[in-house]
Amino acid sequence: MIKNLQVLRALAALLVAYYHFGFNNSKIGFFGVDIFFIISGFIMSYVLFKNPANFFLKRIIKIVPMYYIVTILISILWFIWPNLFHNVFVDGPSLAKSLLFIPYMKYTSGPILSSGWTLNYEIYFYLLLSLFLIFTPNVKRILFYTSLLLIMVYLLQQSNYFTNYYLSIYGNPIVIEFIFGAVLYWLYKNYKMRFNKKRALFFLGIIGFLSFFIMGYCNFNQLEGNRLLLYGIPSFFITSFFVMSENSWRTDSLVYQWLYRLGNASYVIYLIHPFIMNVFLRLIDPFLKSNNVWIAFVELICSLFFLCIISDLVHRKIEKPLLGRIEKLLL
Repeated sequence: MIKNLQVLRALAALLVAYYHFGFNNSKIGFFGVDIFFIISGFIMSYVLFKNPANFFLKRIIKIVPMYYIVTILISILWFIWPNLFHNVFVDGPSLAKSLLFIPYMKYTSGPILSSGWTLNYEIYFYLLLSLFLIFTPNVKRILFYTSLLLIMVYLLQQSNYFTNYYLSIYGNPIVIEFIFGAVLYWLYKNYKMRFNKKRALFFLGIIGFLSFFIMGYCNFNQLEGNRLLLYGIPSFFITSFFVMSENSWRTDSLVYQWLYRLGNASYVIYLIHPFIMNVFLRLIDPFLKSNNVWIAFVELICSLFFLCIISDLVHRKIEKPLLGRIEKLLL
């Protein structure tokens, strides 16, 4: 797998964490989700071409264990200390739907682990790929049929011909970003050598740099519009730069090594960041009673620092050994 993608996953996860911290009422960082979706489309294409055997089971093993652990932990804490949580409601149906990746909304809550909403889309994508994998071993056809179905559902939702909750969910334009990732893999597989030249990488880097600021500007001003245009396409260019610049970075540098390490823990970062960020937002802030921007900045740095340290520990001591045991048992 491309090491640069792990670095990008770390940056995307930290962007989402920054967004949810809401430093100085800033809304910047939500586009980290768009980057994640494009990376997912790329990686799923890579995995299918490399080894499609037990595809869905492998993806479930990667996602489900830690998600279940964090979701059940939140549910237990909610019953013990409900005032600690905002916009969270736990009952039997909510827990069942959260664990089964069924989209829902109840009392402004859904799913129980708020970041689980993106996992509902991930499972949807995996299911479609697995469905077509049953009928044909041809990976190109699988990706084509899956992309076609995603586009059809999206267009059906955009037409407003039907008013259905699940159609509104699965017809979200963000699903098209999976296709962007698959297209990026096709470009990488067939044209990597052309992009790997210094001049091409320079221009791709400039475009990626500008794309980052475009999305930051859109987030900061809370611009609403076509998500694919405002965030999907810029995220595609950013991810393209990281993919095409493989082997062009100094991987022995301390910063790269730490970002790569955090990339390995990026899923844990994404799952647990609300816990860590809220320690400062809901437990420390009320005692400080200060609106000083510098104090808020120190809180942000501390929360991100602890998030990185704790996520790395959870990944190495819990997630990695747990998934290793499950893989030995099921595969």
